[in-house]
Amino acid sequence: MLLLEDTSPNDSGMPKLNRSVLYNIVPMQMNSHRQESLTSYLIRLARAHCISPRDLIKYVFGKEDAAIRKLADNTFYTRYAATINGLGRNAKLLAAAANQLTSRTDLHILTMLPWADIIPEQSEGFIARRPRWCPMCFHDQLNENNETYTPLLWALTPYRRCVVHGCAIEETCACCGKAQAFVPRIADASICDHCRTSLARSNDASAILNSHVDANRTQGYEEILEAMLHEQTRVQKTVKRDFLCNTLKCIVTEQFQGKRAGLCHAMGWNKWALNGWLDKGERVSLPKLLQLGHGFSTPVVDLCAGRTGPSLRPPQSKVGQVVSRARRPQLTQQQRGQYFRELDTKVSRESFTTSMREAGLPYGLGRSALRYWFPDLCQRISERRTRAFRLAAQSAAAERVRFVRAAVATLVSAGIDPTRRKVDQEIKKHGLALARPEIFQEYLKAVCEISRPT
Repeated sequence: MLLLEDTSPNDSGMPKLNRSVLYNIVPMQMNSHRQESLTSYLIRLARAHCISPRDLIKYVFGKEDAAIRKLADNTFYTRYAATINGLGRNAKLLAAAANQLTSRTDLHILTMLPWADIIPEQSEGFIARRPRWCPMCFHDQLNENNETYTPLLWALTPYRRCVVHGCAIEETCACCGKAQAFVPRIADASICDHCRTSLARSNDASAILNSHVDANRTQGYEEILEAMLHEQTRVQKTVKRDFLCNTLKCIVTEQFQGKRAGLCHAMGWNKWALNGWLDKGERVSLPKLLQLGHGFSTPVVDLCAGRTGPSLRPPQSKVGQVVSRARRPQLTQQQRGQYFRELDTKVSRESFTTSMREAGLPYGLGRSALRYWFPDLCQRISERRTRAFRLAAQSAAAERVRFVRAAVATLVSAGIDPTRRKVDQEIKKHGLALARPEIFQEYLKAVCEISRPT
């Protein structure tokens, strides 16, 4: 029998232990329609290590991947971290880093990455713009597991009604009325990040008596979403865009006499909606997939895997919209020419730093409509605004250097040693502090360059 103390560190018989950097905690409700989201997993992972989720991402994940460290700022935590649960670059970065740090291989399933061949990265009605939750589900989780988690379902825009409790999904705190951050400061998704009250409420709480949603109003899309995510572990190998396109071609041929416009009319779409998918290689948005599943009473996974069979029947009634979207403003040729000339004149000015929203406001055009009608102008607007921000940042950095050097020089000329405390007091007048790393580095440079009194 080989004893551990009988082997040297260089002995080939020494057992090798594969240790993970972080705890290999198991995701909640894997292989079910209530499976955990990746943002929720990161919050629970931070809780297991007794640190803030933001510190976990910035310092631990940032050390693993420099691209993640560049992302980690307050704007990312509060707004853009929604994409962690999607299927774009951020989802790939965080899922890969989480797998590496925990020695797991399945954390990409906690995002929508398995659907990357079908659903585009950015589309209307996909990932919710705010964190959302069911207060009664939080209450049940606390009673059952003494901790909470957020299912991936809650991150999807079409999921508006909790199927378990029949109540509306919430996105603001009932106490302070504020929205939550996708990556909170504290490692608990069921605690308000602002007023620190619990977001969980019991079934008989008076605050939610009027929050129940009629299932008929939501067209049953919540159940279709649950069925989609229930097969998440097998989706990546079974669903392909080519399979879905073949299914749609068969439907058009067999049920609409080969007329694509017939299927589009039955689904309530523009008559050219199929052309992008079947002819141009475009992917299908989540709302359109849900409408197909609802209209043909077939699981979305089966539609995307080519498992429909001959029993598929056309929609018997009008298919409702999954998400409501404002109609794009229609411009005449004369209006397009006039707006283009006016915008082109404004953008050509050296002082122009207006955002796209502000640029389109005088014409009643939002950002989406502006991008649609004037894509080249929008590109110029973005470049000008980015350059303006860059110049402003450079100017602010130079101003900070000037304040720090002036504070050190003033103390030295007065015969006072420029200690951190003294300099901190001086630059505090300008809203600066040596606690900021970039300010402290400028302080060290200034002390080295400006001679101290003898």
